[in-house]
Amino acid sequence: FGSVHVNGVRYATTGATFVVDDNPGSESDLRVGQVVRVEGRIETDGVNGTATRVVFDDEVEGPVASIDRAASRLVVLGRTVVVSAQTSLDDAIVPRNLDGVAIGDRIEVSGRVAADGVVEATRIEKKAAQGSVELKGTVAALDTGARRFALGTQVVSYASAQLDGFGSGQPANGDRVEVFGGVDGAGLRHLALAAVDQEQV
Repeated sequence: FGSVHVNGVRYATTGATFVVDDNPGSESDLRVGQVVRVEGRIETDGVNGTATRVVFDDEVEGPVASIDRAASRLVVLGRTVVVSAQTSLDDAIVPRNLDGVAIGDRIEVSGRVAADGVVEATRIEKKAAQGSVELKGTVAALDTGARRFALGTQVVSYASAQLDGFGSGQPANGDRVEVFGGVDGAGLRHLALAAVDQEQV
């Protein structure tokens, strides 16, 4: 459609590059409700602009651990996700509300993160079942000897991870990171990493 609408601004995208989940993409890969970063310029009218680069990256992707339908909440990899009437849901979710989501479903969540870490979902998509997961968060309780740290309630091992984007070569407490990996035999509380990328914000 040659444009994307973000926060009330229509950005022309002719000639723009697209990055979707850290891979080259196209405008057709984007969906209504996804939170994106737009690089470009806004015209003086404040409602039109030109994008040179559009980046989409989900907030969390993994299996649903629990669902509270009364409170319109679910938990994925320890992250609480709030679903509202403004949340756009994938066509594969039938019915298109929390009744269409089951424990164990692998979903991708895009949204805004509140101060308490709760994700206010703007888009939820159902994904094919597989072992890999994705999770964003802030590094805490770093143990450089054991090469692990905490992301919220999750313990992340980076012993065999490929590290990318860290100025010091290693993660540090307070770093905002994105984790790609798999869940180990201990369950959802421990992640084995395939890569750790420091998110550019």
